[in-house]
Amino acid sequence: MIELNVAINNKCYANSEKAVLAQLDFTVKQGEFVAIVGPSGCGKSTLLNMISGLESCSGQHISYNESDLQEGITSNKALHQLGYIFQQPRLMPWLTVRENIELILPPEQFDQIDDLLAQVGLANEGEYFPSQLSGGMQRRVSIARAFAINPQLLLLDEPFNSLDAPTASRLRQLLIDLCEQRGTTVVFVTHDLQEAVYLADRIIFMSDSPSTIVHQSIIDLPRPRKESGVSELAWQAQLLFKYPRLLAGRID
Repeated sequence: MIELNVAINNKCYANSEKAVLAQLDFTVKQGEFVAIVGPSGCGKSTLLNMISGLESCSGQHISYNESDLQEGITSNKALHQLGYIFQQPRLMPWLTVRENIELILPPEQFDQIDDLLAQVGLANEGEYFPSQLSGGMQRRVSIARAFAINPQLLLLDEPFNSLDAPTASRLRQLLIDLCEQRGTTVVFVTHDLQEAVYLADRIIFMSDSPSTIVHQSIIDLPRPRKESGVSELAWQAQLLFKYPRLLAGRID
């Protein structure tokens, strides 16, 4: 498993002097599920892209089990076991479900795909094209693809926000089951506090841009949890009573 260490100071895009991320310094322990919550546009996706190596992290410090990431994804072997589930499934429309997963695997591991599809409830869908699947089924393919490499670190960027409630609920439970089976370290971006309370061990709350960490909460509720359980809703209500502007990125 991977421990993730992040220290970011004044992340700017190449065409702008305005910082997107001001000061972020945190660690995600091995096997921990951390949710990142913050206002829209505060840089949550940029943070994930920096962790993954898709965004430049020049002058910043991001490490995996003490191995520094300085020059991008190709320079760090730990990132070969990193899975990323985006806001959209990002499937190749001209490839079948099976072929979309084969893209990221060596041929000697193709025989694992049937078991993986069965795990995500797509045992008979391997020869379908993405356009022949519902939105929820496409998300299942993206989850299967991310777990195909048996990731030690999994990044998720609001993967369930455009789905109907029953489908999103089923996929959250699928995510929990797969992460528990494999002991995966997880960083999960969401704007939904209820979702974060249900899934995470700890929540990091970010301010508006340029973003910094304004609060962290350890969720000390026993598992398994309920999405709208009494204890879960009470925990959320107590937090927001203490910090009523927390979801806007402020604790004053």
